[in-house]
Amino acid sequence: MKRNFIITLALALSLSSFSYALPISDSDNPHNMSNQATHTGPKAAATLAGGTDRICVFCHTPHSAAPKSPLWGRPDPDLMGTFPLYADAGLAIKTDTAKTGYVAGAEYPNGSSRMCLSCHDGATSIGVLLVGTPITMEGGSETITKVSAVIDLSTSHPISFNYNNDVVTTVLNPVDYQLPLGLIEVPLDGSGQMQCTTCHDPHEDTRGDATYGNLPFWRHQGNLTSYDDVCNDCHIAAPISGSLPHTLP
Repeated sequence: MKRNFIITLALALSLSSFSYALPISDSDNPHNMSNQATHTGPKAAATLAGGTDRICVFCHTPHSAAPKSPLWGRPDPDLMGTFPLYADAGLAIKTDTAKTGYVAGAEYPNGSSRMCLSCHDGATSIGVLLVGTPITMEGGSETITKVSAVIDLSTSHPISFNYNNDVVTTVLNPVDYQLPLGLIEVPLDGSGQMQCTTCHDPHEDTRGDATYGNLPFWRHQGNLTSYDDVCNDCHIAAPISGSLPHTLP
């Protein structure tokens, strides 16, 4: 009996040390855009006439999905083909695009980053779906408000590029870069590319949680240095926190 009590107490203490991000089902998660949402961001019309109380339908569909990802139900961003690359002319991954795949054009960005930008380009209507009837959004929330006049990926961390051992050793400098060590969660996509989802999980909102550094939809649960922890899993010498701002809405 005493042994069971000790095990139960230890389990309770360990669970109390964890913090819990808001899941997509929570009405205050900004990616829950149903008419049941309680946050101040975009959401479906308040009534079911043209709105919806469903959550997943904004991004996913069980039928006629796009091949980019299982059950993906959103069209490409309206601004496809116009997103600029990271502006640093000396950026090493621009020097050998055959290996890095980092090329501006009609197909940039790709993968999950393109999915993110199908809402976060500030231009594509959130209620427009790949298939089915468009969702009527609450007035004024048809798109995500832009932080700046243009969605300028030239000032945000590069995305949609190959990051493998060949790139690290022959394109980048292995003194300054390394492949993710696997000590924290910074996954490359199925093609070995760095994408928005390397750092962000679109289903779990962490912006109000200090153990994630109050960073939105942050993958790595750590402490107040979690931003640097993620950077340092690939960057040996640099950058440091705050050095690469986002301009996405």
